[in-house]
Parts: sequence; structure tokens; C-alpha cells
Amino acid sequence: MAEKNIVHNDQHTVLAVTSSAVIRITTDQSPTVTQEKKTGNRKPWVPCGTNNLLPQEIAEDVRPSTILPTALGKTARMFYSGGLIYGKLNYDENGEEKFMPLLKERPEILRFLRKGRFEKNVRDASLNLSWYDIYFVEFIKSNDGSKIARLKVHPFRECRIAWPNERTGRIEFVYINANWKNDPNGLLAKKVAFIDEDVFDPVEALRKNKAKNIVMAFSMPSIDTKYYPLASWDSVRKSGWLKFSLQIPTFKEAVMKHQTTLKYQVDVSIEYFLWRYPTYKEKTEKEQTAIRQKFINELDENIVGPEKAGKMLMNIVHRDQQGNAIPGITITAIEDKLKDGIYIEDSQEASSHLYAAIDMDPAIIGTGKGGGMDAGSGSNKGVAQNIKTLQLRPYQDLLAEPYRMMSEYNEWETPEEPIIWRFRISFMQTESNRQNVSKNT
Repeated sequence: MAEKNIVHNDQHTVLAVTSSAVIRITTDQSPTVTQEKKTGNRKPWVPCGTNNLLPQEIAEDVRPSTILPTALGKTARMFYSGGLIYGKLNYDENGEEKFMPLLKERPEILRFLRKGRFEKNVRDASLNLSWYDIYFVEFIKSNDGSKIARLKVHPFRECRIAWPNERTGRIEFVYINANWKNDPNGLLAKKVAFIDEDVFDPVEALRKNKAKNIVMAFSMPSIDTKYYPLASWDSVRKSGWLKFSLQIPTFKEAVMKHQTTLKYQVDVSIEYFLWRYPTYKEKTEKEQTAIRQKFINELDENIVGPEKAGKMLMNIVHRDQQGNAIPGITITAIEDKLKDGIYIEDSQEASSHLYAAIDMDPAIIGTGKGGGMDAGSGSNKGVAQNIKTLQLRPYQDLLAEPYRMMSEYNEWETPEEPIIWRFRISFMQTESNRQNVSKNT
């Protein structure tokens, strides 16, 4: 068909007019695809953050915290819970769903997966998902392309997706580089085929793609970013509460370091200084520095030295020729701020914001807010743990998705009996619910 005959062409329909007919060619219906324009740097990948190092910056900011790394690691371990298993669904007489593991019935699947250390991949994916709400998986095909031979999880810090194809709006490649910080131009980056997460049938897309190594990104929805999600807990970093919480130990250390030596605050008026040294203004800067140092030494030795503790201190006042008082030296004792609990309330408030941002009850970690040791009773811990566990299903489904795709691609399942991938969920035992020590979901 000559291109000049085409009068309409979009992602759904091609309409052409010839000398004898109107020809319409329709394609599979697909949703509207939107894309952002390339930024000014014109790199082939979408930059992650202003300098393409957002994951690294987040980790660097968070690492000094005594709360966030532990809590995010705890969240990742809760995602993993009792481990990822496969099985089938049955229903009891009441129509309630019942998950039946197939580990014994299909041990060949487990042996196949463990050759590729699938448990490590799940742990790596869980950690990336808890920190960044995204992880990347490389599907590695067999030599003939008929099977997925293994999976490989790549950390978010190494992966940058290519700009979408301007015609289709689909992302077709990803750049993987462990050296973005020292290699901003991506000379060491590996360009790998990529399947857009929004594709209608990802398994079929895997089959049609001729590449042997193909990457997909699995992420939670993001409210304000298109290509790289920003975890909701990151608000505590952007708001300044994380930075403030990290400053408190520095303040406390400074106070503790000097609390035994700094006993007084001495205020000296410039009028008194000029009265004491009439030619001060005419001196050179070097001479003025020497005069100030001499004055400080005399003051420390004769008025506020350690051996003067307990003696009478005076507020020195002089008068000018008109009889007006000239402010002199005022000496004020410094209170012991640590004794008064300085920064404890600030620490508690900052910790509250950190725990709220990551949606973590402090009892789960084992401490009270603000670093206190009173985290409540065992029942409170159990209830907090169970409430958190009940909220993990969306994340666990996302972690299981690559293995669901692998089951379909490798034909481990049939349409009549699909394999279901689930995490073993362990609920904490409480006094009121001892019978539910552990259950599969």
C-alpha cells in the first residue's frame, strides 16, 4: 500500500483510499499511552533525580539514622515473612479460599528455582521495594528461548530506564550500571531489552521479544512521578525532620563534651573595652588581636578560672565624664542543660515523624518513641505486628509477580489449574488468639 494513499494512521486504525476502494486496517485495542519529553541533557536514559543519583542520595541521607534503616530492613523482612511458596487454591463448603502448597507435589519446580537462588532474589527485591517502592528483574531465557532459565534482581541504584519510543510511547531498553556516580556518561552501562510494565500481556511480550535477556520493573503506583516512584516515607527526608533528628546527637555530644569546663557566659560591652584600651581603634588588626587575647587571658585567670568557683562575682560599671554608667562585664552562670533534659522533647517529636512516615509502630522495633525503653506490653507488640502484617498483601503480590510470569512462560501450570504464588504469613501469638500462631494465605 503506497504511503500517499494513507489518510489516517494511529495506534488503533490505518485508513487508506485507493482508486477503487477505502481500506481500513484495525489493530488490537490498547490504552492511551502518554510520555514525557526528553530533558535537556539528551542522555538516552531518563535521569533519576537532578543528577541521576537519587537512590544513592536517599541511602546516604538515611544511613546515619538510628530508626529508618532498621525500620526499612524490618519492613523488608516482613515482606519476605515465612518465604515465597507456590500452590493452588481450593474452597471449603462455605466458599472460603484455602491455599494448598504444592511443594511436595511439584518438587522439580523448587529444585529448578533454587539453582538460581530464588530466595536471595526475593530478599533483594524485598529490600529494594521497602526502600524505594521499585525493583528490577532480569528474565534470562534458555538458549532456544522456550523457557525462562533464571531470574536476576537488579538494585534500583543501578538501573535507569531509556526514554520511551517516540512513536509507540513504550520503554524498550534499560541501562544497568554499578558506577553511575563515577561514570555519569554511562560509558560502562549495559543496554538491555526492557518490557514496559503497562504492557497488556507481559508473558506474551516476553515470548515475542527476541532478546535473551529482558528486564522489567515492578513498582508501586506513584502519585506524582511517571518513571521512577518516590516512596511515601521519603516525605520525612524532604520535610527536614530526618535532618533535624540527625542534628540532635551532635548537639548533645557538644554539650556533654563541654559541660565540665564551660561554667560561665561573659558579656563585655564595646564601651567598656574602649574605655579600658583608649587607643584600641588606632591599633592595627594584628595589635587589636593581641589586645583581645591578653584581655581574655586576664579575665579567665582573675575572674572566671576554675579555682574561683564559689567566690563573689561582680558586674563592673564605669561612668563617663557626664556621670552616665558605661556597661562593663556581665558574668552569668551557665545551667547544666543535660541535667534539665535538653533536646529530649525534640528527639521524641522527630522520632514520631520518622515512625509515622514509614507507617511503623515503634513497638514493632522494640522501643518507645524518642528512644525510650518503654514500648508497651507484649500484647501491644503482637497487635502492632499483626496490623502491619495485614497491610503487606499489595507488596507481596508485587514480589510474587515475576514468578507467576515464569510459571506461565515455562508452562508449569495449565489454564485449568494455575499455580498461585503466596508468602507464608506468620502472625504473632497473643493471649486472645493463641490458636492462630501461623497460617498460610
